[in-house]
Amino acid sequence: KNSDYTVLFDLDGPGCSIGPVDFTGLSLSLDFRGTAGTIKRLNLSRENLKAAIAAEIETEGPDATVRFKECSLDALGETWIGGGAFTVVIGDSIVRFDDIQLHSKAGAAFVDGAISFPSKTVRGRFAFERLGLDLLNRAGFLKAPLAGKARGAIRFSGPYADPDLDIDVAVEGGRIDTFIIDTLRVRADYAK
Repeated sequence: KNSDYTVLFDLDGPGCSIGPVDFTGLSLSLDFRGTAGTIKRLNLSRENLKAAIAAEIETEGPDATVRFKECSLDALGETWIGGGAFTVVIGDSIVRFDDIQLHSKAGAAFVDGAISFPSKTVRGRFAFERLGLDLLNRAGFLKAPLAGKARGAIRFSGPYADPDLDIDVAVEGGRIDTFIIDTLRVRADYAK
């Protein structure tokens, strides 16, 4: 608990695992002084994904707050740039995501929420604007060719194995294979 120490760390390697995800490339440079630190560079890569991150870290008791200063992801054939407060708070029993934003030519995505480990619950909101429907094809979720833009939000709360959902999605200029959809709005709730 002595705050009079300094850690300077640089690492380049052939890869690493973070939870269940394996990466084939890793480059990390960080400084940590007492209860605060800086991730000067974290580059991770794997097939079809490259991430570059810089962040400030503050610790207070069991909590660590990570404020992302830079974030870019190359995924799904797009470059996604981070925006908003882009803050993650990691505690003993909860991880909270505040104003996480990713923007690209294919649209924008926004996440706010929290995961509680003791209760195995989740709550939050995933919103999107101008999101290209063809991203669902690129991600491998659907085989039928899609086109058009979507906007909306999905709110979730409850056990992470089966949370309650509140869905509000609008599609404009849509196409599923050869079937054209000028405008479509879907509003749905799911609760166990």
